[in-house]
Amino acid sequence: NPHKDKTIYISPVLSETEKAYLSILFNKSINMTQYAEHIFNQIKPYLKEKDFEEVFNILKTTTINPTNQEDLSNYLHIDFITEKSKVKDYTEAVQLSAAPLLEAGKITQAYIDKILSNISTLGPYIVVTEKIAISHARPNDGALENGISALILKEPVEFPNQHNIHMIFTLSASCDEIHLNLLSLLSEWIEANLTLLNRCIHKSDLMNLIKT
Repeated sequence: NPHKDKTIYISPVLSETEKAYLSILFNKSINMTQYAEHIFNQIKPYLKEKDFEEVFNILKTTTINPTNQEDLSNYLHIDFITEKSKVKDYTEAVQLSAAPLLEAGKITQAYIDKILSNISTLGPYIVVTEKIAISHARPNDGALENGISALILKEPVEFPNQHNIHMIFTLSASCDEIHLNLLSLLSEWIEANLTLLNRCIHKSDLMNLIKT
């Protein structure tokens, strides 16, 4: 499409993730160890210490393509996106974000309860940027099928440690490997599209961005 914007927006000082993203985009070599370390540090608070080595090794050997937006659209459908003006607290926000997956039979209520329990004990581990969170727990906590849902808030909700979140994705995966793959894919896609995501106010805005 000759009218499609092909500009790549990057920070003045590149993070390891941004370097990895550009390496993948231009088919150049990538330091997967550094890339794995970045993703591992994001999910480390959610892991048990005995699983650290196994998870890190999976990340190092997994092929990740954050530019593959078609893959993301296979998991996040417009019916799985909820719009809300505001919520009373982050507990309601997490519940609403996960509700489409619950209604579709992809997770159980126990999965949502575990996410809220984890936030209570570990802090806001699901927060990935200043305004966006990825809500998730372990597959054996009640995830039944693979899927992603989302909640868009017009008025941000405060999480612990004063994080004001306006968009929450909820991720469900049937096994640990798929969980890590989806979490990596979604995290990198969010980082690559952060400016545009912060402007989304309707579910159609989000879907258009995924399909771009």
